[in-house]
Amino acid sequence: DEFAYDNDRSLRYRQRGDIAAGYLEYNLKLKNFSAMAGARYEYYHIHVTYPDGKRDDFKTDLGDLVPSVSLGYNLTATQMLKMSYNMRIQRPDIGALSPYISRNTPEEMAYGNPNLKSAKAHNIDVSYNTFSTKFSLNTTVSYSFSNNGLTSYSFIDKNNILNTTSDNFLHSKGLNLNMFMNWTVFNGTTLNFNGGGSYRDLKVNRTQDHNYGFQGFGWGGITQQLPAKLKAELWMGGNTRDVLLQGKGSGSLFYSLNLSHEFLKENRLKISLRAGNFLGHYRHFKNETLTSTFRTSSDYRVDFLRLGIGISYRL
Repeated sequence: DEFAYDNDRSLRYRQRGDIAAGYLEYNLKLKNFSAMAGARYEYYHIHVTYPDGKRDDFKTDLGDLVPSVSLGYNLTATQMLKMSYNMRIQRPDIGALSPYISRNTPEEMAYGNPNLKSAKAHNIDVSYNTFSTKFSLNTTVSYSFSNNGLTSYSFIDKNNILNTTSDNFLHSKGLNLNMFMNWTVFNGTTLNFNGGGSYRDLKVNRTQDHNYGFQGFGWGGITQQLPAKLKAELWMGGNTRDVLLQGKGSGSLFYSLNLSHEFLKENRLKISLRAGNFLGHYRHFKNETLTSTFRTSSDYRVDFLRLGIGISYRL
């Protein structure tokens, strides 16, 4: 049968957001030493209306002062050590705020929370950078924590329905290591790598949920210049399963092989062929939610095969 409009399960929801911001920054440089101190203030006004009149219109005002401080020292002309602190904010998007109830099955429903506020996270970073004509390296060790993190969570109500929504009650902390490397091994041969790992500790006292563990990601590639203006690239990467408040997310693995050719004066025209994940190209994405009262799991099979032709012209 054709889909029929169900007035009882519908909700017309209109949201407008206006953002204003002011910035102030001071920079200092003395020989090999540099420093920066700054702050910005962000004001966010949300106005929500319901054209169908099923709910009362409402307004929300969010104001956040976001500071940042950094200290840098040039060890040599090509090496730098830097330490910084900054605060990051995460404003809730329309999907997290809208109270519309979505029912995928009779046993589960999902909806937003109109009372969400901006989440604030504090970050302390220590980084080391070095570069030359053939090699560059950036490594960063950081520690982050938040006491009002924005997170989604699930619970079983008195009618045995699985509810999924969001709130600002996540206590999180994590230690992270990230690295980026670019190395010209030979003339025409370049290696790239970007990866990292972290330890996360996530807790919500209200729901008595607590989860922790390690997770990591990495991707890299090799680029080889060939005769006749041909260039070949091989990229591979993936990530482990994410540590979530109530379980674990999916891990993934991917690879791609690219071949390109440049034409015309100054190599303005470029044509490329791309093929990715062509061996065993189906991927399983498994997610698990585990609490003291229930457990759910899902398994999605996705075709990751990618074939493409690219054409670009540089004006």
